[in-house]
Amino acid sequence: MGNTIDAVVPLVEKDFERFLILKASLDRNFKDLGRCFVVVPERSVNKAREYVDGVRYVVLSEEEVVPEFRYFKKMPGIFRRMPRNLKKWPDWYKAQLPGWYKQQVIKLAISDFVDSEFYLTLDADVICVKEVSFPDLVKEGKVMSRRTRRDLHPEWYKWAERILGVKRSGWTHGVTPALLSTEAMSELKEYVARRDPVVFKALARITPSRMAISSYFTGWRSCLLRQIPWTEYALYNTFLEATGSFDQYHFDGGEYSIYSHSVWNAEDFEKWDPAASFSGEGNFFFIVIQSTSGASVEDVKVKLHAYIDLNL
Repeated sequence: MGNTIDAVVPLVEKDFERFLILKASLDRNFKDLGRCFVVVPERSVNKAREYVDGVRYVVLSEEEVVPEFRYFKKMPGIFRRMPRNLKKWPDWYKAQLPGWYKQQVIKLAISDFVDSEFYLTLDADVICVKEVSFPDLVKEGKVMSRRTRRDLHPEWYKWAERILGVKRSGWTHGVTPALLSTEAMSELKEYVARRDPVVFKALARITPSRMAISSYFTGWRSCLLRQIPWTEYALYNTFLEATGSFDQYHFDGGEYSIYSHSVWNAEDFEKWDPAASFSGEGNFFFIVIQSTSGASVEDVKVKLHAYIDLNL
């Protein structure tokens, strides 16, 4: 494993150009980055490979990482636990279904592919703003985590409690970019698989083993796909805190660690001063310029040209 940290970036084609800004920032600043897995829809694999080169960036299809996606689309009656009345679901959830959840499953499932002890989750709209190395993120065998006592997204933790059958700790955790333990993720996946309803385990037993679908009636991925809604970091951190193992894998970097000075909406982008983000001050290494803020790729390049070589 060594002193490197692998990463994952789920992408769709409309974000390829934005991803090149992230890639340029990683190449400039993150010298201890191991392999970065770029995960795209199957139809986009060849095009994605035109955007990356060398051994550092590895393009995978979504179905390679989460084979259940093939069956989830075709067999909603088996794999989805859908509400009776979709109108009751919040607008943001309806707008993101199913892409947001696909990305979340990918960020959990990529732990089967990484070689590093810890890995980094990224989105196309993340930017690495200063030099970062393994010792910046990992201390005494534990990786940095971002959390706060402010109860920012209580519904996420209600979902985690429902799926895991445990009570939340009261902490709210950061979102992407996040640093996760590969070993802790394996423990979470095993726990979720054990909680899969008996009926699905029975279906797996009676389905002929020669049929590929037999392996998809059970297991942690299909279990989570059937129990949407949930969020990946609430699941991961609630599990670690409930089992008393959070401090085994993580140290608390504080509420503004890992990422800060970010842009979440159009007003933020208008006011955003890149100089503060690239000053080198603070316990953060990334910013997020939310792709839904209305800032185009060209808008972002204009503001960043003095800080990152974007001759893409």
